[in-house]
Amino acid sequence: MEKVNYVPNFNGNDIVVISSANEEVDTITVGDNPIALVQTTAHLYVANFGSDNVSVIDVNERSVIKTLDVGSGPDALAVTPDEKYVYVTNWDSNNVSVISITEQKVITTIQTGVNPDALEITSDGSRVYIVNFGSNDVTVISTETNQVSHTIPVGDTPDALALSPDGSRVFVMNFGTNDVSIIDTKHNAVIDTTTIDNLPSNSGVELSNLQMDDEFFRLVYCTPDLTLESKRGDNCTYELSGILTCSGAPQPDTEVNFSSILTGSGSIMIMPNPATTDETGSFTATLQAAHGTAGTVTVTAQSTVRDSNVSATQTIPINCPPPPTTPPPKNPKIPNCIRTTKIYDWLYDAKTFKTTISIPGYPSDSASPAGITTNGLQNEKKVRLICIPSVSENNPPVCEIVDIKNGIPGTIKIRWTFYINMRTIDYDSNELLGEFLMPVQFENDYVICVPEPFTANNIVCSLIGVTCKNSTVLSGDQVEVVMTVCNEIEVQGEVKLELLGQACQPRSPKIIGDGSHPPEIEPFVRCLTVPDLPIHYINSLNNNQ
Repeated sequence: MEKVNYVPNFNGNDIVVISSANEEVDTITVGDNPIALVQTTAHLYVANFGSDNVSVIDVNERSVIKTLDVGSGPDALAVTPDEKYVYVTNWDSNNVSVISITEQKVITTIQTGVNPDALEITSDGSRVYIVNFGSNDVTVISTETNQVSHTIPVGDTPDALALSPDGSRVFVMNFGTNDVSIIDTKHNAVIDTTTIDNLPSNSGVELSNLQMDDEFFRLVYCTPDLTLESKRGDNCTYELSGILTCSGAPQPDTEVNFSSILTGSGSIMIMPNPATTDETGSFTATLQAAHGTAGTVTVTAQSTVRDSNVSATQTIPINCPPPPTTPPPKNPKIPNCIRTTKIYDWLYDAKTFKTTISIPGYPSDSASPAGITTNGLQNEKKVRLICIPSVSENNPPVCEIVDIKNGIPGTIKIRWTFYINMRTIDYDSNELLGEFLMPVQFENDYVICVPEPFTANNIVCSLIGVTCKNSTVLSGDQVEVVMTVCNEIEVQGEVKLELLGQACQPRSPKIIGDGSHPPEIEPFVRCLTVPDLPIHYINSLNNNQ
């Protein structure tokens, strides 16, 4: 049989079979997020980090013959030299599962330190050494009794280890302190702490393997870092730039959000916001100051890497002079007829409310995005829900005037309807699993001046902003969403003016005529929302008449 290599595909949920010519010849589907494997003469044992089990593969048939449930978050395996047992470290449940190869089942579970990771078995098969990332120690297990014989303190956050060929030493790579603890296996105690560059040349340790394990760990469990710099540009602009890394590794395709505090007068704007990092982890944005802005602005860049928040701040002095003024052109005094709109009253309203909505497609349609969401959450899969306001020509927001009472002041009742986009995100990989639209509707009463004989045709309602906080699944297919909705309402009426005047600037004939043929004006009722998409206007009062 041709010699092949087996590679776990963490995001693809399978094992890739690679030939001696370095070509992919087959794939074997296993559990969720396979992270490590170990091979015996007849079988492969694969640790599936995302589904908390181990897949047993027949190497001749290249197929899974059994799936064994182990602890939570299995991430490393080792087989005894006699191929009788496989030891599996379980990162989340802080224990080790022992699999009998003869019986193909888990025969015992052994408690370890916090977050057990890499492990090694001595050449005589008598002991198992396990590094515990979260408790800064090494657990030693006797394979004869399957009990812990020693717990050895080492450096901060150990993440890799290697045995010397004669079995007399264990070398432990400490991620947090960036050094190596050397353990004497006869006394099971640390006899020295050094750097990997200072290890003796006759130690017999495959340093490349130890370093490779450590580098892999730094990619999966890393410390994020964010830099931010600013540089003055032209026309009151400032170039913002920085780099997002995690333990030195660039973080591409990641959003960086900006916030700012201006101390002084004027206004500023940052675009784009958020910015997205490129393949090198770099990002750029532009801060634009309005003319006349003076003072200092404190800019904070913030991002999230593997559920860890990181930020950086820059304080920028701003001095943007006012624009030069030019005197307006003079116009002669002539008779004019002006038709325009008078605003009789205006208000701005911001409302925060909770609403519970049902996810469509559940429970009958388990293959729909909603089914994926609810079934995944009920099965305790690591997913999260994000809700995003959806404004488009296909799903426009709607303001519906339900009732109106004239008076000074009067009242109006408006029903608002819009959509949010629910997204299901894999917690570990940030992969989009599915999405679907959900309608949101609420009514609100407003006290505003509506003089006689004004009707709903004199009301202008605008949905100017919607924010949506992350939702929480309450039970079954019910989702609670926290919304903040900002809207603007105006009461308008048309007026006609006849005057003899001198305009400050050249006039458009569409607005001001000679008085003999007043221009036609569109109806004043409108409903607009950002970003400049018309929302549907419904006059329920007229429709019911």
